[in-house]
Amino acid sequence: MRRLFLFLLVGLTRLPGTQVALEWDDNSVNETGFRLERRSGNAAWAPIASLPANSVRHRDTGLPRRGEFSYRVLSANLAGDSAPSNLLEIGSHLYLQESAAGTVAVARQYSGRVAVLASFPGRPGRILILETKADAAGRFSASVAETVATAAAAENFAVSGTFASGRLTATVKGAGIDLAVSAAPAATAGTAERFSGYHRAPMLGQGAGVLHAVAFPDGRCWSVATDRSGLLLAQSWSTLSGTGRANVAAADGETVALAIDPETALFSGQIGGPAGTRSTYAGLFDGEPSSSRLVNLSVRAAAGTGDQVLIAGFAVSAGAAKAVLVRGIGPTLSSFGVGGVLADPVLSLFEARGQFATNDDWRGATAIAATAAAVGAFALPGNSRDAAVLSDLAPGTYTAQIAGKGTAAGTALLELYEAPGNSSARLVNLSARTRVDAALIVGFAVQGNAPRRLLIRAVGPALAPFGIPDFLPDPTLEIFAGSTSLFRNDDWGGDPIVVAANAASGAFPLAAGSRDAAILVTLASGTYSAVVSDRGNGRGVALVEVYEVP
Repeated sequence: MRRLFLFLLVGLTRLPGTQVALEWDDNSVNETGFRLERRSGNAAWAPIASLPANSVRHRDTGLPRRGEFSYRVLSANLAGDSAPSNLLEIGSHLYLQESAAGTVAVARQYSGRVAVLASFPGRPGRILILETKADAAGRFSASVAETVATAAAAENFAVSGTFASGRLTATVKGAGIDLAVSAAPAATAGTAERFSGYHRAPMLGQGAGVLHAVAFPDGRCWSVATDRSGLLLAQSWSTLSGTGRANVAAADGETVALAIDPETALFSGQIGGPAGTRSTYAGLFDGEPSSSRLVNLSVRAAAGTGDQVLIAGFAVSAGAAKAVLVRGIGPTLSSFGVGGVLADPVLSLFEARGQFATNDDWRGATAIAATAAAVGAFALPGNSRDAAVLSDLAPGTYTAQIAGKGTAAGTALLELYEAPGNSSARLVNLSARTRVDAALIVGFAVQGNAPRRLLIRAVGPALAPFGIPDFLPDPTLEIFAGSTSLFRNDDWGGDPIVVAANAASGAFPLAAGSRDAAILVTLASGTYSAVVSDRGNGRGVALVEVYEVP
């Protein structure tokens, strides 16, 4: 029997929790099976799975949350084993160079993601924070502006480097500085090795703050935090305890408290100010994938005909077709104490080519009732005149509309739910548009293993260029958790962090002096509502948008 071809291990993805998904190319037709092997650090290879012929993927479960692991695959037949495939690694390599010219810490994750922190003598209140990605050859290059503690002008720096032959070679240039970096990976063993890595956590609440930490196996940890406006808030070196905790007074008068927990895969911190103010950050352990995302959307508002048609927009992300349940509820709202309901809503779904689904009365459809129960939606009477559609939607952009029959109008509730299924596709970038006479209420939920940063906008005047002259003149936006008001914005005021979030999320720009409202916020898992009204009790068409911000 012929010897086997060399197999190429082409994909490795760490999944939330303790699993890794692997894929490889099958370049032969005469194997009788595969053997997948794993090793920790430089330990001996150990088999973890024996798989049948023609296998091209495997999921390794029960992997420790922390550590550096390598994988390879071999095939076998009666002639023996093939040569091992290439290696793929999971884990992070850390590098540190400290000198009189400056301090540079670099983390390289298995995904190719690279993080750089750098500080220089004579430049207090300034630091470089760079997050980029290395190419397949281990090279990276980027331009980055200093993060500063005040609104002072920030200098731009050019950072480039290469990971090769077990070393990092890099240069950092800017503001008269030309620093060469040459460093071997930090030792992987140490008293705090289980906490080591590059950890990142967004600031909870309103704003763009982030806490970065490079934790080394010997227990030393360099942390850098930015505030709501993205300015430098605190930086410090600390020593981690045996439980992954650290408390230290930063040089700028702030207090820094860190907690790194590899068992729960969480990283968190608090920065305390001289006046007793506190900023709280919450994120994930190095390399832990985030499963956090927007799920479900509900919009309650007046609905009718013309500019009173209630419209919700949404997108389905890449992946296989996703089952989505859309409901247009009118008469059943009466049982919740809502008056003036839309007596007989008509629900229609549209894509780029036009309308593709419509429903008048849902008539107790079995599949719809079962899906509503599965996603936790309240039950509808089987003989009600509410409307509902259950449809498998390919990746793309869609709108759902509720209109009244004839000239009928009234309060309606439009709901979008992801139906249970195996597709990795999901709902993203939710929006709702209708005429606002009193208030427009949009409900949404965040679900997953970490907080999620969102851009939420209430657009009125910015609708004019889109041919909507009867816009809500001065929208106000308020975010609630239950009955508790969390955040409020009237005019967005050209806030630079919102400008950056607009660009990152693909939202159309707002004029700097417009009276539209916008909030950049990081929210923990839970259910929330965005309430839009007009500051001067005006009336008009408004658009509410909820974007995930990368």
